[in-house]
Amino acid sequence: MTQSPEQLYLESRIYTATPEELVHILYETALEATLRGIEAVEAGDIETRARAITKASSCVMELAGSLNVEAGGELGIRLAVLYEYLLHELLEANVHQSAAPLRDCERVLRSLLEGWTAAIAQLEPNPAQPATTSASEPIAAPSTPHPSPTPPAAPFMVPAAASFGVDSDDPDAFDIESLEPAAHSWCG
Repeated sequence: MTQSPEQLYLESRIYTATPEELVHILYETALEATLRGIEAVEAGDIETRARAITKASSCVMELAGSLNVEAGGELGIRLAVLYEYLLHELLEANVHQSAAPLRDCERVLRSLLEGWTAAIAQLEPNPAQPATTSASEPIAAPSTPHPSPTPPAAPFMVPAAASFGVDSDDPDAFDIESLEPAAHSWCG
Protein backbone atom coordinates (compact mmCIF):
# COMPACT_ATOMS: atom_id res chain seq x y z
CA MET A 1 0.00 0.00 0.00
CA THR A 2 1.38 3.41 -0.99
CA GLN A 3 1.42 6.11 1.66
CA SER A 4 0.16 9.60 0.92
CA PRO A 5 2.57 12.54 1.18
CA GLU A 6 0.77 13.60 4.38
CA GLN A 7 1.30 10.15 5.93
CA LEU A 8 4.97 10.16 4.94
CA TYR A 9 5.43 13.64 6.42
CA LEU A 10 3.76 12.65 9.69
CA GLU A 11 5.82 9.47 9.90
CA SER A 12 9.03 11.46 9.36
CA ARG A 13 7.93 14.06 11.90
CA ILE A 14 7.24 11.37 14.51
CA TYR A 15 10.53 9.52 13.97
CA THR A 16 12.57 12.71 14.36
CA ALA A 17 10.57 14.28 17.21
CA THR A 18 11.79 14.86 20.73
CA PRO A 19 9.63 13.49 23.57
CA GLU A 20 8.20 17.00 24.05
CA GLU A 21 7.32 17.23 20.35
CA LEU A 22 5.67 13.80 20.48
CA VAL A 23 3.32 15.00 23.23
CA HIS A 24 2.59 18.09 21.12
CA ILE A 25 1.80 15.87 18.11
CA LEU A 26 -0.56 13.76 20.22
CA TYR A 27 -2.40 16.84 21.47
CA GLU A 28 -2.65 18.22 17.92
CA THR A 29 -3.87 14.93 16.51
CA ALA A 30 -6.43 14.41 19.29
CA LEU A 31 -7.77 17.93 18.78
CA GLU A 32 -7.97 17.54 15.00
CA ALA A 33 -9.75 14.19 15.36
CA THR A 34 -12.19 15.69 17.87
CA LEU A 35 -13.01 18.53 15.49
CA ARG A 36 -13.50 16.01 12.68
CA GLY A 37 -15.80 14.05 15.01
CA ILE A 38 -17.92 17.13 15.69
CA GLU A 39 -18.30 17.74 11.97
CA ALA A 40 -19.20 14.09 11.38
CA VAL A 41 -21.84 14.07 14.14
CA GLU A 42 -23.42 17.21 12.71
CA ALA A 43 -23.36 15.69 9.20
CA GLY A 44 -24.76 12.36 10.41
CA ASP A 45 -21.66 10.53 9.11
CA ILE A 46 -21.47 7.57 11.49
CA GLU A 47 -18.35 5.97 10.00
CA THR A 48 -16.28 9.16 10.06
CA ARG A 49 -17.50 9.97 13.57
CA ALA A 50 -16.47 6.55 14.86
CA ARG A 51 -13.04 6.74 13.19
CA ALA A 52 -12.41 10.26 14.48
CA ILE A 53 -13.41 9.43 18.04
CA THR A 54 -11.33 6.26 17.97
CA LYS A 55 -8.31 8.26 16.79
CA ALA A 56 -8.80 10.91 19.48
CA SER A 57 -9.24 8.19 22.12
CA SER A 58 -6.05 6.45 20.97
CA CYS A 59 -4.10 9.69 21.32
CA VAL A 60 -5.49 10.35 24.81
CA MET A 61 -4.76 6.75 25.86
CA GLU A 62 -1.17 7.15 24.63
CA LEU A 63 -0.85 10.37 26.64
CA ALA A 64 -2.32 8.71 29.73
CA GLY A 65 -0.13 5.64 29.31
CA SER A 66 3.04 7.70 29.12
CA LEU A 67 2.15 9.83 32.14
CA ASN A 68 4.29 9.29 35.24
CA VAL A 69 1.86 10.34 37.98
CA GLU A 70 4.38 9.74 40.78
CA ALA A 71 7.06 11.97 39.22
CA GLY A 72 4.51 14.56 38.10
CA GLY A 73 3.02 15.20 41.53
CA GLU A 74 -0.06 17.42 41.48
CA LEU A 75 0.41 18.18 37.79
CA GLY A 76 0.52 14.46 37.01
CA ILE A 77 -2.67 13.84 38.98
CA ARG A 78 -4.45 16.73 37.27
CA LEU A 79 -3.41 15.47 33.85
CA ALA A 80 -4.50 11.92 34.72
CA VAL A 81 -7.89 13.28 35.77
CA LEU A 82 -8.20 15.27 32.55
CA TYR A 83 -7.23 12.28 30.42
CA GLU A 84 -9.78 10.09 32.17
CA TYR A 85 -12.41 12.80 31.71
CA LEU A 86 -11.55 13.07 28.00
CA LEU A 87 -11.83 9.31 27.50
CA HIS A 88 -15.19 9.30 29.26
CA GLU A 89 -16.50 12.18 27.14
CA LEU A 90 -15.23 10.59 23.91
CA LEU A 91 -17.03 7.36 24.80
CA GLU A 92 -20.21 9.28 25.61
CA ALA A 93 -20.01 11.12 22.28
CA ASN A 94 -19.63 7.87 20.39
CA VAL A 95 -22.34 5.97 22.23
CA HIS A 96 -24.90 8.78 22.15
CA GLN A 97 -23.82 10.19 18.77
CA SER A 98 -23.65 13.61 20.36
CA ALA A 99 -21.45 16.61 19.58
CA ALA A 100 -21.78 18.17 23.07
CA PRO A 101 -19.20 15.87 24.76
CA LEU A 102 -16.89 16.39 21.79
CA ARG A 103 -17.12 20.15 22.23
CA ASP A 104 -16.13 19.69 25.88
CA CYS A 105 -13.17 17.59 24.72
CA GLU A 106 -12.25 20.25 22.19
CA ARG A 107 -12.09 22.92 24.92
CA VAL A 108 -9.92 20.75 27.18
CA LEU A 109 -7.61 19.58 24.37
CA ARG A 110 -7.21 23.11 23.02
CA SER A 111 -6.26 24.30 26.52
CA LEU A 112 -3.79 21.43 26.97
CA LEU A 113 -2.26 22.08 23.55
CA GLU A 114 -1.85 25.79 24.26
CA GLY A 115 -0.28 25.06 27.65
CA TRP A 116 2.06 22.47 26.19
CA THR A 117 3.04 24.82 23.36
CA ALA A 118 3.92 27.49 25.93
CA ALA A 119 5.89 24.95 27.99
CA ILE A 120 7.89 23.83 24.96
CA ALA A 121 8.64 27.46 24.07
CA GLN A 122 10.16 27.88 27.53
CA LEU A 123 12.46 24.91 26.91
CA GLU A 124 13.77 26.14 23.55
CA PRO A 125 17.31 27.52 23.61
CA ASN A 126 17.90 31.23 23.26
CA PRO A 127 18.52 31.90 19.51
CA ALA A 128 21.13 34.55 20.41
CA GLN A 129 23.33 31.84 21.93
CA PRO A 130 24.71 28.95 19.90
CA ALA A 131 22.95 25.68 20.67
CA THR A 132 26.07 23.55 20.37
CA THR A 133 29.79 23.97 20.31
CA SER A 134 32.45 22.02 18.55
CA ALA A 135 34.18 19.34 20.59
CA SER A 136 37.54 20.89 19.71
CA GLU A 137 36.56 24.33 20.95
CA PRO A 138 36.71 24.97 24.68
CA ILE A 139 33.63 26.50 26.21
CA ALA A 140 34.51 29.90 27.62
CA ALA A 141 32.59 31.31 30.53
CA PRO A 142 31.02 34.64 29.65
CA SER A 143 32.73 37.61 31.28
CA THR A 144 29.42 39.36 31.75
CA PRO A 145 25.99 37.83 31.64
CA HIS A 146 24.09 38.37 28.43
CA PRO A 147 21.17 40.71 28.97
CA SER A 148 17.92 38.96 28.39
CA PRO A 149 15.12 40.81 26.60
CA THR A 150 12.60 39.12 28.86
CA PRO A 151 12.91 37.78 32.38
CA PRO A 152 13.61 34.06 32.66
CA ALA A 153 10.46 32.02 32.19
CA ALA A 154 8.96 30.44 35.26
CA PRO A 155 8.69 26.67 35.19
CA PHE A 156 5.49 25.35 33.65
CA MET A 157 2.86 25.23 36.36
CA VAL A 158 -0.69 23.97 36.35
CA PRO A 159 -2.99 26.83 37.22
CA ALA A 160 -4.91 26.69 40.46
CA ALA A 161 -8.31 25.07 40.30
CA ALA A 162 -10.00 28.48 40.25
CA SER A 163 -8.52 29.23 36.85
CA PHE A 164 -10.16 26.11 35.45
CA GLY A 165 -13.61 27.63 35.75
CA VAL A 166 -14.60 27.43 39.42
CA ASP A 167 -14.87 31.21 39.77
CA SER A 168 -14.35 32.13 36.14
CA ASP A 169 -16.41 34.49 34.01
CA ASP A 170 -15.45 32.43 30.96
CA PRO A 171 -18.55 30.50 29.82
CA ASP A 172 -16.32 27.92 28.10
CA ALA A 173 -14.16 27.26 31.16
CA PHE A 174 -14.38 23.86 32.74
CA ASP A 175 -14.34 23.04 36.46
CA ILE A 176 -11.48 20.68 37.26
CA GLU A 177 -12.72 20.32 40.84
CA SER A 178 -15.81 18.52 39.53
CA LEU A 179 -13.43 15.97 37.99
CA GLU A 180 -11.53 15.23 41.24
CA PRO A 181 -13.56 12.09 42.10
CA ALA A 182 -12.34 10.59 38.85
CA ALA A 183 -8.78 10.86 40.11
CA HIS A 184 -9.46 8.21 42.70
CA SER A 185 -10.60 5.66 40.16
CA TRP A 186 -7.12 4.88 38.85
CA CYS A 187 -4.70 7.54 40.05
CA GLY A 188 -4.52 6.37 43.61
